[in-house]
Amino acid sequence: MKITGNEDLRVQRTMSSIREAFEKLIVDTDFERMDVKVLCQEAMINPKTFYRYYNGLDDLLIEIQQEMAEEFIKLVSKHKLPEEFDKLNRDFFTALSLMGITYERILMSGNFGYTRFKAISKVLDAVFKDNNQYNALDTFKKEVLINFMNTTSLDIYRKWVDEGKKIPLKDIIDMSNALMQSGMKGFIE
Repeated sequence: MKITGNEDLRVQRTMSSIREAFEKLIVDTDFERMDVKVLCQEAMINPKTFYRYYNGLDDLLIEIQQEMAEEFIKLVSKHKLPEEFDKLNRDFFTALSLMGITYERILMSGNFGYTRFKAISKVLDAVFKDNNQYNALDTFKKEVLINFMNTTSLDIYRKWVDEGKKIPLKDIIDMSNALMQSGMKGFIE
């Protein structure tokens, strides 16, 4: 449940407790191993309270990923693709590197590709919305392109984090640009 600020103060505190507990747990626990009961103990709420707002942990994760996507859309929606892919990619890696350990763990742990794909698709649809070449593609080709960008960027980011971020961020951005730009441009031009 996304907080608007118009909710009762108790609801706001409960939602805040749920979010804080999730963020604390995800740092030490892979998402697949998280448990509603443990999250509720950490948040100091009854599981019935959690289920009043979410059907399960997947819904909470989706909400967090959608919030991440919305913030990223604000940052990158000004870029024109494929011409400014390098700027989009730079912003992607820079934003991820600044989001902190909670969001890093969300991206690094788990095998919840579908929810991640939905969030990334939302971002890329916003970025591509005015691109005639992209909009001329059929649904299958759009999904292939989005999957390519999503998988490649995240795999590079994950590898960088797994290796302890030893390579400077600028070098990672340059590498991923070199790998991805020609493939993407060749696909939609």
